[in-house]
Amino acid sequence: MQAPATKDLVGWGRIDSVLLRGLGASAVVSVNDKGAGNDYMSGEPITLPAARLCTNLFRNGAQVIRNRRHTVHPAVFDESGRLDYMKGESDLVITQASGAGRTNPPRNGVRAPLGKPSSETGVTLPMQAPPRTAFPAYLDGQQYVWFLQDVRHYTNYSCTVTVDCPSTFYLLVDNRVNDYLPGSEYDDPSFGLPDTQWVLDGGWKRVNTGLTPSGTGDYVGIDEGDNGSINQVYSVYSKTLSKAGSIKLGTEFDGNIYCLVVSTNSLARRKPPSGPA
Repeated sequence: MQAPATKDLVGWGRIDSVLLRGLGASAVVSVNDKGAGNDYMSGEPITLPAARLCTNLFRNGAQVIRNRRHTVHPAVFDESGRLDYMKGESDLVITQASGAGRTNPPRNGVRAPLGKPSSETGVTLPMQAPPRTAFPAYLDGQQYVWFLQDVRHYTNYSCTVTVDCPSTFYLLVDNRVNDYLPGSEYDDPSFGLPDTQWVLDGGWKRVNTGLTPSGTGDYVGIDEGDNGSINQVYSVYSKTLSKAGSIKLGTEFDGNIYCLVVSTNSLARRKPPSGPA
């Protein structure tokens, strides 16, 4: 059972802690962020605290950005195994003998592709949705730290997350980070100067448990309007502490801001190949 979060304002940042108890195990996670200067896009002073430990647990459908409706779902792939994006909710177009029709557009204004009209009913239905992979089991039911979307515009920002026991951290990073060119959403993010060198220096490793048809690594879909569409994708990275300690996150200039899942379970392992023993 999850206990209420304790929230203390301390000097330059905020510390949130949650105590989870179950089956004789407990984990305490504290979040402490700081920053200086202004949002480089708006010029407004940065908002602190920007990071908080969510009082809900991470799951399929969880909201992952504090000031956005963005939720997470299993990633979607096309028949070739490439990431696919449902850029909006499905349409339903009913074609009548008179030629008149009715269209129900998605809330985000971008229509999903339509299939061929049925010769029997005259109804044009959306093309069958591409297959979704399973939601990563190692993320399900875990504590997580969520951030203001504005952190992606903070040039001087850091967040320290501390645990009181061995833990694995999963960093979810938008595929467009450091590569905002057309098509970048199909490839993993790039890390380095000027903003994400901390990912490389911190030893974060790409997670690959075999969920992706092409075997490139694990992904989580981002539904930016909480309307059933997959608009962008997070790549999953991990880092494990073998004892109590802290990790430190920095800034990020592109894409949706990252999300951090904290697990006291062992690191997710790649599935062994199937076949005869």
